[in-house]
Amino acid sequence: MASGRDKRPPWRLGRLPLLLCLLLLGSSARAAHIKKAEATTTTTSAGAEAAEGQFDRYYHEEELGSALREAAAAGPPGLARLFSIGRSVEGRPLWVLRLTAGLGSLIPEGDAGPDAAGPLLPGRPQVKLVGNMHGDETVSRQVLIYLARELAAGYRRGDPRLVRLLNTTDVYLLPSLNPDGFERAREGDCGLGDGGPPGASGRDNSRGRDLNRSFPDQFSTGEPPALDEVPEVRALIEWIRRNRFVLSGNLHGGSVVASYPFDDSPEHKATGIYSKTSDDEVFKYLAKAYASNHPIMKTGEPHCPGDEDETFKDGITNGAHWYDVEGGMQDYNYVWANCFEITLELSCCKYPPASQLRQEWENNRESLITLIEKVHIGVKGFVKDSITGSGLENATISVAGINHNITTGRFGDFYRLLVPGTYNLTVVLTGYMPLTVTNVVVKEGPATEVDFSLRPTVTSVIPDATEAVATASTVAIPNILSGTSSSHQPIQPKDFHHHHFPDMEIFLRRFANEYPNITRLYSLGKSVESRELYVMEISDNPGVHEPGEPEFKYIGNMHGNEVVGRELLLNLIEYLCKNFGTDPEVTDLVHSTRIHLMPSMNPDGYEKSQEGDSISVIGRNNSNNFDLNRNFPDQFVQITDPTQPETIAVMSWMKSYPFVLSANLHGGSLVVNYPFDDDEQGLATYSKSPDDAVFQQIALSYSKENSQMFQGRPCKNMYPNEYFPHGITNGASWYNVPGGMQDWNYLQTNCFEVTIELGCVKYPFEKELPNFWEQNRRSLIQFMKQVHQGVKGFVLDATDGRGILNATISVAEINHPVTTYKTGDYWRLLVPGTYKITASARGYNPVTKNVTVKSEGAIQVNFTLVRSSTDSNNESKKGKGASTSTSGASDPTTKEFETLIKDLSAENGLESLMLRSASNLALALYRYHSYKDLSEFLRGLVMNYPHITNLTDYSVTYGHCPEITVYTSCCYFPSAAQLPSLWADNKRSLLSMLVEVHKGVHGFVKDKTGEPISKAVIVLNEGIKVHTKEGGYFHVLLAPGVHNINAIADGYQQQHSQVFVHHDAASSVVIVLDTDNRIFGLPRELVVTVSGATMSALILTACIISCICSIKSDRHKDGFHRLRQHHDEYEDEIRMMSTGSKKSLLSREFQDETDTEEETLYSSKH
Repeated sequence: MASGRDKRPPWRLGRLPLLLCLLLLGSSARAAHIKKAEATTTTTSAGAEAAEGQFDRYYHEEELGSALREAAAAGPPGLARLFSIGRSVEGRPLWVLRLTAGLGSLIPEGDAGPDAAGPLLPGRPQVKLVGNMHGDETVSRQVLIYLARELAAGYRRGDPRLVRLLNTTDVYLLPSLNPDGFERAREGDCGLGDGGPPGASGRDNSRGRDLNRSFPDQFSTGEPPALDEVPEVRALIEWIRRNRFVLSGNLHGGSVVASYPFDDSPEHKATGIYSKTSDDEVFKYLAKAYASNHPIMKTGEPHCPGDEDETFKDGITNGAHWYDVEGGMQDYNYVWANCFEITLELSCCKYPPASQLRQEWENNRESLITLIEKVHIGVKGFVKDSITGSGLENATISVAGINHNITTGRFGDFYRLLVPGTYNLTVVLTGYMPLTVTNVVVKEGPATEVDFSLRPTVTSVIPDATEAVATASTVAIPNILSGTSSSHQPIQPKDFHHHHFPDMEIFLRRFANEYPNITRLYSLGKSVESRELYVMEISDNPGVHEPGEPEFKYIGNMHGNEVVGRELLLNLIEYLCKNFGTDPEVTDLVHSTRIHLMPSMNPDGYEKSQEGDSISVIGRNNSNNFDLNRNFPDQFVQITDPTQPETIAVMSWMKSYPFVLSANLHGGSLVVNYPFDDDEQGLATYSKSPDDAVFQQIALSYSKENSQMFQGRPCKNMYPNEYFPHGITNGASWYNVPGGMQDWNYLQTNCFEVTIELGCVKYPFEKELPNFWEQNRRSLIQFMKQVHQGVKGFVLDATDGRGILNATISVAEINHPVTTYKTGDYWRLLVPGTYKITASARGYNPVTKNVTVKSEGAIQVNFTLVRSSTDSNNESKKGKGASTSTSGASDPTTKEFETLIKDLSAENGLESLMLRSASNLALALYRYHSYKDLSEFLRGLVMNYPHITNLTDYSVTYGHCPEITVYTSCCYFPSAAQLPSLWADNKRSLLSMLVEVHKGVHGFVKDKTGEPISKAVIVLNEGIKVHTKEGGYFHVLLAPGVHNINAIADGYQQQHSQVFVHHDAASSVVIVLDTDNRIFGLPRELVVTVSGATMSALILTACIISCICSIKSDRHKDGFHRLRQHHDEYEDEIRMMSTGSKKSLLSREFQDETDTEEETLYSSKH
């Protein structure tokens, strides 16, 4: 090189000073030109805005915020917002710069929180890029700062590509998720420092936690770190949940490749397992979009030191196939949010010298912008209400053949990333009819626009003029939602303080008065100290059960000193009332669900409790000092404590309404537990209910929305060894609770209930209440939505189309039937899958259907049952022709009576019948029967029942039918003119007696295969006995209260159960009997064992005797015997031989010529 430079021509050396002068003049002129242009047109070139000084160093803590503010200032007003989503362990802000057109001019100077991000904008998909997750991987931190400057300045100067991008896209840049680690890292460290002490390289956060191993994981094998250990992860998760990100990039260092989900697999093999998502083609498309624009990445050969032979086809790789990463951020985005995220490794050296930053920016600039642009591929659009036109939030968008759904945003907008192809899209939302659009063509380039307009469901039963039950309708929806704004933000509660009973009563009455169209305040009864047990009903038709609409309840403060549930339910009342009619989610929930909220089941105990209580039991029990959650009848244990007034009131309440789903809110831990709460042995072991899968699903729906609960480490200081995977547990597996309310709900009603522990402190200080609401508000709403999962519908009478009360809905292989309500409507919670569902009712032929349950809302399945008596009549008509008798269902009298019974069974049926009958009774009916008619009737009674003088006694003694004697008038023989007034005085009582027939208990006895057991004996309270009829049914009248039932049948084991009888409706019970394998009153196994042992002993004894006989008769076995010498000696010998053998050995003795036949015969007989 030196020799070359020496041979340069002399004239060039002479002209060098002149050239330098010209260059300097040109540079000065150029700089002046640029300044003038900036001052006049605010236009800069891409090269000038990235001044030389920008690439000479890394920005540390004190410079990062300033650098982002400068980047925001490089654009026009209203383009950028700078805010922090939280702080690191050491208190450093986690800065985010938002870039999109139309934000307004606010640029916070301080550490503004997430609320400073500004409002969401409809029609703009959100994209986020996260850098520096590992503190020592620093290129991403700088590159995102450069990208912010590029986007802002490019928009200002009018770059068409960047202007279009920021006008249509909402971009969020988070340069450093681990600022603490960055401050510890060392420039020039390319990764060799990882082998030092934990945290020495700066990779982990300040508590030694790897942030990219700290997210909830679908294939988790261990306990994830508690969120307190990783505040950076907590902040990011909460930020993701507050937004609806569509696309994301996680920027790392240490290689040069684009990695896509899944990052781990169920096997957790270190490497080589391709863990494919349902959107594998989309992820490969996104990864290639980045890699193909990166000069090194696209080669697939990064040649990193130490891994020179490592190659990646097209510069991309599946994460788990490269190496297994459990708890990674990209999988969390895909599984738990709507967001598609890929991981981008930008450089072989993790912390290269600053001199390489310009080259790294040039390598990644085009790739970064291209990746952001890819948020606009696939399908996009809006989901709106067909009546109001307002956007519908949280509608589910599913694509046929792809097992991964997304949901709509706040304005009803959605963005479904898809590769080119033809697709069928379906939208589902509770309270609306599902809608499918087929053959949607997706092409390369901008997304295909598809809008959905959903019709609200209108649930109704076949109308009948006599039916007094209201029918659900959507007629009122337009008025309610007329003022809905698509940009509405839900109103949050403001009333955060502890409410003692007078305060709570005032609160409830205030909201009942302010929102009378959607609320109804009522009381279940009184506590021991006569405090009202208030319930607030929230519904679009308060006070009325709308056919087809499920009913839901929350119960709080069952233990008086566990107060968080009480306050949360008051907050929830405020939230639902204030947002109804303006917030789509709340409005839809109230329209489609009848909600009952009971803030305090134990108001007496609450008044004794003390603020700040964590572990004491002061105020836990009611005023009689009984634990209400150990006071319900139990399937395994006989509860001997007296049933408390609060318990009785709640049991009566649960029997009065068709509750489908419920939660019991407690305190003292942070977990959702589900039935069963105890087991037969009283041990802490998993006690599985028949619907274990359903309970796990609904429990997860709550815990997933509560990030701290989902971690599963609730109270580390109090119970350091306690861990609940994903924040849920089986009740008995945690600890045994006999007499609990949640098990009683499941076993005695149609309601599925879980118990939710809301916090480690039972009675927290008032200042902490807002945090509890923020932590649980999404969980409370999402849990309520679970009432709309599974199967719902009506069971109808084929004759008149009316609903059948107390029809049984059973699911094959799940031993837990539910029953229909008054209008024949039912709800059966189920997890997705295919089921065989049977509807049956007394007097009807059962109907079975195969049903496929999906994850998007409940599927409606109606059953129409044919009367079994009608079938029998039809069969007889076929066999006998037209001359067949018209008895049974075809008999007008029978039909009239059946119609009367159905009318009386309907809600308000008695009043309706009385109003109709008043105008139909003619005066001709008011007469006495003739003496002849009465004489013939009485003569028949005397002849047929000569020994019975009292009909009431006979009915009770022989007919097992309760009967009373009623005296309707003081006069034995009033005049005919008095008959109308006597009828008016007694008609209500007479009809009420008919209604009583339908009360008490009716049930069904079957074996484990589902076959009915007839002629089984039902013993009630160890006294009354009834028998099941054909089909296994029984019915008996009982007084309201708790009753013991014993079912006895030949060949089956006796079964004991308890039933609570309500005062105004019949209770239903299904009894399943096990086969009785006992013999002579002893277990079959014992009898078989003893019998086998006895037979073995007999056989052994016989063998011994046979052997002895065989030894004694050896000398005779060949058939010879010495000839007799003397008669006496011979007789003695014969007797001696007979002693040892039951058979004679002389049947073939040899004779000499002197023996006679008689002598031979004589010897044979002996």
